[in-house]
Amino acid sequence: MFRQAIALDIGSRSTKIAVKNKKSTFRPNREAFDGIYSEASCIAAQKGLKGEYLFGNEALDSYAELAFPVQEGAAANSRLLTVFIRRLCAKYCEGRSISKLELNIAMSKSLGVMKNRNLQRALETTGAKSIAFHDASLMAAIGAGMDVMSEKASMLVNIGAETLRTAVVANGGVLFESCIGGAGNSVTRELIQLFKNKYGLVIGSGMAEEIKLNLSRPAFVVDGRDLFTGMPRTITAYHDEVASVTDAMADEVTECIIDAVKALQVDAAADIADTGIMLVGGGAKLYGLEEKLRAKLKLPVTLAENAETAVIDGMNSCIFEDNRGICSWNIGYALEEVMAE
Repeated sequence: MFRQAIALDIGSRSTKIAVKNKKSTFRPNREAFDGIYSEASCIAAQKGLKGEYLFGNEALDSYAELAFPVQEGAAANSRLLTVFIRRLCAKYCEGRSISKLELNIAMSKSLGVMKNRNLQRALETTGAKSIAFHDASLMAAIGAGMDVMSEKASMLVNIGAETLRTAVVANGGVLFESCIGGAGNSVTRELIQLFKNKYGLVIGSGMAEEIKLNLSRPAFVVDGRDLFTGMPRTITAYHDEVASVTDAMADEVTECIIDAVKALQVDAAADIADTGIMLVGGGAKLYGLEEKLRAKLKLPVTLAENAETAVIDGMNSCIFEDNRGICSWNIGYALEEVMAE
């Protein structure tokens, strides 16, 4: 019998969705039977032209005031998160009732007990038929093509919009995991401050994001508001003038990796020199970051080809491709485990 199932990787700024038996629009060239989609993790604060509250990509493109139900990987507003998930399910499951759906959610145990409980409560109020939780770090490792069943430990660094997660996997499980705030948003703040101090130009977070994505270009046009007159102003910025923002991210990631290696047993730490470090997450695609980490750490550092979708790809494989036994974990047991630590 056809299982009505949907998998969600709910991030602070974007949510990735995998739906059984649907073609992908997020990656048109992907030859798989399960669709992979991406939606902005936001809801418009006011109604649109049709008298409805916009959500996801439509809300992001509307220039409306936005509410973000997820912050730093955790549920910041449980009620809005419930509405957001219900709207996602209605959109991508062809209007099927959520009471007939099986929700699969990526969750990080490093967030702590209270944040995981808040997320659990928000999901329970959606009215889904069943909810299964999957270890986000293990899912990302599988999606990135790492050999999680190997006896040798390997490290995964997930650089998101608001969180930086470091995990070490071996023997089909996670040996160590840590999570700190900052990550991609710290680069956005660095860029905003740089243009304010150097050019007297105030730019928005959207413009900063566009600059981050185009750091490899020799020059780019930047639109903003003059700091002193308040009038619109456009300038041309050059790569050499803003490339320093990558250094701040590299320093932050390097420090996090060093702390993780120090927390490992000696044998596991030694394995990292052979197996290397895998970078995933949208922030990992920052131009020049991979090379700078390799130079700082003197270790093999690799950017996953599917860095942005590694978590949902791992869930897609384990949930919809007959590998369900490997990664689903009971939320009650997981919370008790975190509490004991």
